[in-house]
Amino acid sequence: MRYEAGFSVKKRIPRYLRLHIDGSEAARNELQDLHELDNCRDRFQEATGWLLEEDRDASPAVKVKPDPQVQRSGATIPEASATALGAAILALSDELNDTRHALWQREAELAAGVPISAREDEDSHLAERLEAIVQGAAEAVGCDAAAAYLLDDATSELKLRSAWNLPKKRFSEDARPLRGAVADLEALLGHAVVLDDVGMLPSWNAPEDYAAAVCVPISTPHTPLGTLWVFSETPRDFSAAETNVIEIVAGRIASELEREMLLEQGVAANRLEQDYATARYWQQNRLPTMEPVLDEWEVAGWTESAGELSGQFHDWCILPDGQLALAVGKGQGAPVEAALNATTLQTALKAHANYRHDAHDMLSRVNQTIWTSSVGDQQGSLAYALVDPESNRMEIARAGSDSSFLIREQAVEVLPMAGGLLGSVPELPSRPLTATLNPGETLVMAAIHGSDDIDEATNQMLSVAIHKAFANASNWKANEAVRILSDVFGEWQTGVGYSVIVLRRATSAADES
Repeated sequence: MRYEAGFSVKKRIPRYLRLHIDGSEAARNELQDLHELDNCRDRFQEATGWLLEEDRDASPAVKVKPDPQVQRSGATIPEASATALGAAILALSDELNDTRHALWQREAELAAGVPISAREDEDSHLAERLEAIVQGAAEAVGCDAAAAYLLDDATSELKLRSAWNLPKKRFSEDARPLRGAVADLEALLGHAVVLDDVGMLPSWNAPEDYAAAVCVPISTPHTPLGTLWVFSETPRDFSAAETNVIEIVAGRIASELEREMLLEQGVAANRLEQDYATARYWQQNRLPTMEPVLDEWEVAGWTESAGELSGQFHDWCILPDGQLALAVGKGQGAPVEAALNATTLQTALKAHANYRHDAHDMLSRVNQTIWTSSVGDQQGSLAYALVDPESNRMEIARAGSDSSFLIREQAVEVLPMAGGLLGSVPELPSRPLTATLNPGETLVMAAIHGSDDIDEATNQMLSVAIHKAFANASNWKANEAVRILSDVFGEWQTGVGYSVIVLRRATSAADES
């Protein structure tokens, strides 16, 4: 709709100012071009002897009336049956119409989902492309200059970003305050402002000294970006068609800006994904792959990441004194921070492994390393076990929040929480636990990331789920136990990351007899 607007309803509307307001809304396309429906009506009449009438404002919407020619021959069906059949036909046509409308919408959405990519031969700079676009806007309506002004981040100023046939020094001038830029403000509301004689309307604050101008918004469907001005050296009128052309060009500018932004975001996302992939590969290479070869002992482990990077780890090794060392740990913090803290924790663990130690010594040394090498922002949890394969004696030391269990023949025993995160205090209190695994018994140590609120109650709940899961299994191996535990953790909380180690003392033939 196009109408003229003045400053006061009591004044005559000046002919040299018009606001072209796009009041049209995208109405739903009912797509009622179902030509087959007319043919269906004819066949209905021939088959039933009734004329089908449709009135959606009435109730019922479908009515039938007798066809005199067919009625005389007696080839009719009951009126109730004809009405029911007509209603079914109408419902089917409505369903087809809805399907076509949905297809119409989906095709547009798929068009919006076409990936944005730079052409190999696209060597022109964005500045060149924008200048060509604004030049096209001016030349299309027979004007002498054009300029695109974009809002700053604070939406308080308009800065010249592209221009045609204006002095180059304009780019070095200060941005125009949005406050007081009446024409720009009106345009940002969605109106095309047409100034047929700029000299008659100085209060509209045109940015250049020209005789006539048009200001239209540059915007996406949801975000105003700025304004496009087209200038004429002589006073002149602009038709609605010419104004629409300028608005279309402004939309092209908005599309070009969005495309450039999407390209930059896409390139940055690809680089980030490559960095994540490298980091994931690096983390995976530091997890153990070879099971220790020990008579009557089975060891298996798995680390499942909840995101791009893993905030937890599992590890094992045979120490110089012949003991088996097992560890699961996790870093605290947001995903990337947790991954870095977990890596620091695993590195400190490996650095101290070659020194003679017990389980409590290891936790104390790792804690000292983290405490002295950080400013208090590196913290984590660790469960560390030393197993003597000869005596079957096991010592376990833990810090932070972990989930450790002993699976015995008829029960799942929860090992008490240790408390106190690594790196939180200079001297970490620790109460090592000692135990002996009998044939057929299993130690489970798990570090679950994404659930930093692991507590005694949570571990009790997990023990019940573990007991239920293993109650239906028999003669399982350590690697099978890892798979069962993975299902337990996944059912307990979706999207959780975890590291788990299973140490099982195998049952010998003598034990079975």
